[in-house]
Amino acid sequence: MYATRLTEAIATLDLGVKEHHIWNVDFVNAKDNLSRCMEQAMTVAAEPFYTAKRASFGTWDSSDPRHDISGYMSYISAPKLLRNLEKKNGFSDPIILEYMEYLRELVALGQLIKEVKPYIEKGRKPNVTNKTPEELAAEIANTGICCICQNRQKLNDEQGMVHHGYQMSEYNHSGYRVGSCFGVKFMPYEFSCEANKQWLSQVLRPQLKAQREYMKALKASTMLTLDRTRDVYVSGKRTSVTDTFAKGTPEYEEIRESSAHRAEYEIKMLKAEIEMHEAFVEKWVLRPLMDGTTKKG
Repeated sequence: MYATRLTEAIATLDLGVKEHHIWNVDFVNAKDNLSRCMEQAMTVAAEPFYTAKRASFGTWDSSDPRHDISGYMSYISAPKLLRNLEKKNGFSDPIILEYMEYLRELVALGQLIKEVKPYIEKGRKPNVTNKTPEELAAEIANTGICCICQNRQKLNDEQGMVHHGYQMSEYNHSGYRVGSCFGVKFMPYEFSCEANKQWLSQVLRPQLKAQREYMKALKASTMLTLDRTRDVYVSGKRTSVTDTFAKGTPEYEEIRESSAHRAEYEIKMLKAEIEMHEAFVEKWVLRPLMDGTTKKG
């Protein structure tokens, strides 16, 4: 499944570079699929390293860049870590060398994403089916852009968003969907940015504050124990099991370091999403819907 998604995503982005054009919806879908594949690949790549790290616990200097190796590496942070590792003139450890090859793949994929960005065209992608003008008109009738998920949705009688799911952003596993988008029942972005304001105040900023406090606690090792959940199969059924490790054990340090890397990444993604929604609020202007309908009252 991941191999197919990866191949299709790379092909889509490659075509965008070659043709100097890619629709935003195609870019977002390809980048999301690429991110999921890269996250899965780096989790696999880091697993042998964690085993080796446990065996050599306490023998590495704190400035050793190998401490930065994580299963949560992204194409954004990969170049810096790769440079740090290459400054060591190449490790003799085959696990580290293999991990560096994974990093080089991430850097290349990140460069591909960067190359295609100037060719993104935003807006509604033209319909390539044989739908009649009447059918196309029916598609856009009484629809607006959701402030939160940025997708076109139908509106209710009060010009609010009907119920729809939400595709979560990169920092919390892109592509997964939750039952109800925060933008449901709010007016579309054409009519109001109130949903953006409340998303910022009720969700994003509190999450950022919580992640910063969590990061501080991890760095200070204030927690007496840390948990790690793993899947086991009992009678053919997958069951989650939580193991608890006390402060001072190798497992505690491993969980603490990987959790800190993950928290750092989530903080970066939260800050980016906050900036995006702040820009939505700042640049908002009242406008009609795509079908020409204006705001009531």
